[in-house]
Amino acid sequence: MPVPYVPTPGPVHPDDPLHDLFEAVVRNAGTGRFLPHDEDRRWFDVKTERVLAEEIGHDRYLTPMPTLTEHGAGTAEVHVYGSAPDGLSTGAEPARKLAPARGARKARVVWFPGPGRPGACVRRGDV
Repeated sequence: MPVPYVPTPGPVHPDDPLHDLFEAVVRNAGTGRFLPHDEDRRWFDVKTERVLAEEIGHDRYLTPMPTLTEHGAGTAEVHVYGSAPDGLSTGAEPARKLAPARGARKARVVWFPGPGRPGACVRRGDV
């Protein structure tokens, strides 16, 4: 990806230590605290989006990372990282199930197709 994207903080500088950032996001999930570089701290008093660490999946080709945003109507997103050609559709079904299970009114998929694929980030609206 030309600009790496980490669930909840969003785009990050390519030189940032991504492994450490992912760990910090998962560790911080559900605490209501912001990470130092989180842009949401400008608009909210507490962090309202969190990674659902217990629902992260991983196999050789795909890593889906679900998040839940609890402000507004609530949004369940599944961030899908990987090189499998069906990454976008792979994230749609878990997002559809996750939204009602967590009381969210919206479900979305964000797909990161990996190197050599067109588009750095494909965001699909409500699923």
